[in-house]
Amino acid sequence: MTEQTTPNKTKILVTGASGFIGKRLIEKLSGDDRFLLTALVRDDSKAHQFRTHGVHTIVADLSRWAATDRAVEGQHTVINLAHDFRQSQKNNLQSFTHLFEACTKHGIGHFIQVSSIVVYDDWPVGNLSEESSFGRPGNEYKNTKVAIEKLLQRSSKKGLLHTSILQPTIVYGPFSWLWTDHIVEKLLNGTVVLPAGEDGVCNAVYIDDVVDALVLAATHRGRSGEKYIISGPNPPSWCEFFESHNQYLGTDSIEYIDVAVLTAERSGLTGKMKNMLANPLGLAQWKPVQKVLNRIQILLGDKGIENLKSLVRSLKKSSGPIVYYPDAGELELYCARGICRIDKAKRLLGYEPRMDFKAGFELTSHYLDGKLHGTAAGGEAKKN
Repeated sequence: MTEQTTPNKTKILVTGASGFIGKRLIEKLSGDDRFLLTALVRDDSKAHQFRTHGVHTIVADLSRWAATDRAVEGQHTVINLAHDFRQSQKNNLQSFTHLFEACTKHGIGHFIQVSSIVVYDDWPVGNLSEESSFGRPGNEYKNTKVAIEKLLQRSSKKGLLHTSILQPTIVYGPFSWLWTDHIVEKLLNGTVVLPAGEDGVCNAVYIDDVVDALVLAATHRGRSGEKYIISGPNPPSWCEFFESHNQYLGTDSIEYIDVAVLTAERSGLTGKMKNMLANPLGLAQWKPVQKVLNRIQILLGDKGIENLKSLVRSLKKSSGPIVYYPDAGELELYCARGICRIDKAKRLLGYEPRMDFKAGFELTSHYLDGKLHGTAAGGEAKKN
């Protein structure tokens, strides 16, 4: 298709298209006649999934200016989902800067950045809105997202680029590694420890609600620089979140321990050593180990990493049970009762989340059926 034959279509470039949210967004947008879609992926092996469905796909690395510049040229809207957890803050910001500069150079009409709720200083304990304070230094992920948001805010004030920023909360559902696959993996392979007697709030949002918000943002040119918190309705407790997975799997893999005991036992160097011995896969969170795993992934691919994880689990199981204790950040999250307000997204975008946790987990369970039992049911969740 040429631009001349589709004059009324909005040309949208989606970066980070092969990620969890990106894949579902591409599926949603590719069936919408209002859009002429381009998916940008970094690895050619991940481009096939889009090309087979007729989606124009570009293989490019945002760390390379020339390739980024070519990908952006001629687009009307850019939706940026790109973030590499294996890379440093410096490298992620360099890639973003290339994308930002290409967008300003080519006069992109609308730049939509997918950020995160973690940018707010009172996350997860406070009741949050878009007016809440943000930007206090934190981990590399938070610092990266904050730096990007600040750059976009400055550019909006100067009229350099028309921007919108979406800030999802706990995004779960089919193909979510962190909040679906990893939860199931831990429950199947060991014991998950949660704080007893706490009623912490899980500000969960189903993947399709996040995608709906992105489509609304792509079709709604509001005031430049606006931020929108994206979360689900009637958030469950963390106990409900984990127990739903536990019950679905038919396991008895959750242990509740008093929060004071967890805090005392898991603090300091001794606590970290206990946690490492109980859960050796936790080593993957350490920066030196991440660099080694990144190298292994480059050489052997995702399959190589999975084989290594399976080997570590097998060795650990032979010497004793795997116990997944919450670290300090997780413990704070599981005890927190802060609510993330979505009033602004409702008012200005027309956002109305359709999936409460019960409905969202039911769809997620269809995906898990296919993943765990090799049936076709895994695709059912994506059809809804």
